[in-house]
Amino acid sequence: MLGGRATARLRRAGDLLEAATLLGAPGPLDDAIDFAQAVLAAVPGDHPDRTRALINLGIALRHRWEAAGAPGDLDAAIGCQREAVAGTPTDDPDLAVTLSNLGVALRARFDTFGRLADLDEAIAVTRRSVAAGSTDDPDHPQRLSNLGIPLRIRFEHTGDGADLEEAVHLATAAVRACPVHDLRRGVLLSGLGNALLARFQHAGDQDDLDRAVDAHRSAIAATPARDPALAVHASNIGNALLSRFQRTGEIADLDEAVDSFRRVTRVLAEGGVRDAAAFTNLGVALLTRFERTGAVADLDEAVTVHRRALATASPDRLQHTAVLLNLAVALHRRFDRTGAGSDLDGAIAGFRQVERRLPAEHPDRAGALSNLAVALQTRFELAGAREDLNTAIEAGRAALGGSPADHPDRARCAANLCGALVTRFKRFGDDDSLEEAVTIGRAAVDATPVGHPARVSYAANLGRALYLRFEGHGDPSDLEEAIVTGRRAVADTPANHPDLATILSNLGCALHSRSALSGAHADLDEAVAVHDRAVRATAPDHPDLAGRLTNLGGALFARFQRTGVRGDLATAVRVLRKATRCTLAPIVNRVDAATGWVRTVTGSTGPHTAVTAYTEAVRLLPLLAWRGIDGHDQWSLLHAYAGDLVPNGAATALAENPGLAAELLETGRGVVWSQLLNTRTDLRALDERAPELAARLAACRARLESLQDLDQKLATVRRTRSDRG
Repeated sequence: MLGGRATARLRRAGDLLEAATLLGAPGPLDDAIDFAQAVLAAVPGDHPDRTRALINLGIALRHRWEAAGAPGDLDAAIGCQREAVAGTPTDDPDLAVTLSNLGVALRARFDTFGRLADLDEAIAVTRRSVAAGSTDDPDHPQRLSNLGIPLRIRFEHTGDGADLEEAVHLATAAVRACPVHDLRRGVLLSGLGNALLARFQHAGDQDDLDRAVDAHRSAIAATPARDPALAVHASNIGNALLSRFQRTGEIADLDEAVDSFRRVTRVLAEGGVRDAAAFTNLGVALLTRFERTGAVADLDEAVTVHRRALATASPDRLQHTAVLLNLAVALHRRFDRTGAGSDLDGAIAGFRQVERRLPAEHPDRAGALSNLAVALQTRFELAGAREDLNTAIEAGRAALGGSPADHPDRARCAANLCGALVTRFKRFGDDDSLEEAVTIGRAAVDATPVGHPARVSYAANLGRALYLRFEGHGDPSDLEEAIVTGRRAVADTPANHPDLATILSNLGCALHSRSALSGAHADLDEAVAVHDRAVRATAPDHPDLAGRLTNLGGALFARFQRTGVRGDLATAVRVLRKATRCTLAPIVNRVDAATGWVRTVTGSTGPHTAVTAYTEAVRLLPLLAWRGIDGHDQWSLLHAYAGDLVPNGAATALAENPGLAAELLETGRGVVWSQLLNTRTDLRALDERAPELAARLAACRARLESLQDLDQKLATVRRTRSDRG
């Protein structure tokens, strides 16, 4: 009697679970799961109907976890499916289905937490599922696809080409085995498109990319109009089109990708679904279009939709980390465009979180480290803290070391590290860094196919490193290679590409240097023209405008010195003055511009005409040695700039305006004193060992503080008198 009641209750539990899972409503699903769990707890483990109930309970738990993310549901689902597999005889026709269900649940847990052990087990049990089923079974194509998907994902994590080839083979076989009018055909075609796209990204075969786009188009055509899978297919074709744009530069593909992702978010919103992946895919496409066209509206929208995605993603899932990475990238790019410090700090914080969260073997970790390196380098260039640059190089090296030789992001990691090493050479004269930059920059270019959009930027990085090595060592072959590389990069870059101005500026510097070396007027004329193009290609509020104006001013002044054309001199002074006053530019760039302005005026009309330029340069010094950077870095910057600017500026002003001369000297002295006061240390330890020395230092400190207070009072008095007229 007990056996009969148990059988009836198990079958009833199975029926309720199936119905509740199809219905999808939280209340009935919760009730069915509670009932099934109670029944299973009360019946013997060897009951013949237990396996069916376990399978249905596992499916229901997985569905509830997908809907609500209830802690423990996914682990419980996997436990049910494992018990179901263990209780199914090897000759049972249902074994293939049972194994397939376990594989799906394991893959869901891998997608959530990123543990490769789950992915490996999912592949193993799904392979058993394919072997256990008949090729005549209508579900056989779906099982082939279910095996190909985790193999493709494992390739993306390990780089094992054998996994990828098997994934493509299985996806192709699944589509061929599926009848033309089968409703599942669209899903199988979409899986084939994803596998072909992954192989293109690995090997670079354009045919795979075109076939991937075609497969996704066919998936959409094979799917009924109101099928929820259409949103997935639209997202997949968006990814394929985005990749094809990145390969060919065809803007129509990019626009279609953006439209596809917009359609996905709209369809999901109409159904009351807020999907983080849909939002972040749209954000990536919008950011890519901004980088191609420079449309700030796309950039702002990319940040907005990534933030929406982050708010939607569950913080304890791997997806949250992926969205955070995309948001950090968008914030960094917006900082590059607008100079908003909050965007840069937000980007750095995001990259740090991503790097800490991702396991060492995760394929996105190297990209996060490389992006962190670029953002820290940017902040160093803005603020001058050496720690940021050193950390950037450490992160860049870790990113390169964590990228397999055939990883698609390895060239980008190398190019980013090249940029950081070049910056360290420029600021601190580290020859070893420059040599490493040339070697790594060359490797980045060599690893990137001709015609790949990123190759232009990598070549520009290499050209800059070669130019700087020429400046340091004077090898003309480095300069020639820099010019050839730069010209090729300019020729290959679309007119509205956001990186064009940087590439032009680098080429202009190399041409200017060759002109100085050879005396060739043609090179100097070309340098002026190229620098002028760089300035015109730079937005008026772009942080890099000051540096590009400074380069143009230097080339114009050099041409004036050769030809005596006063128009070149007047334009040089005008653009250098404008560069000095670019308030969004890094302060170092503004001081460089002011110094160039001083040299230009002094070298053409004499020191007495440079008073205005000196005054603006000296008044920038307090911003140069700001308190947000290490004291050693402050001293380095002051040593590089203040040593000449302050005394020379005061001497220049002395004859015409003694009061101004005194003000310039006081400004320089105040910056030094302020820096000294800001680097004080606690004297208690010194007082215990050498009380007399500690007392003398304390007295000096008090004296400096009183002098600083006096300076502030005098400045207040001067301002008050000036206000009174």
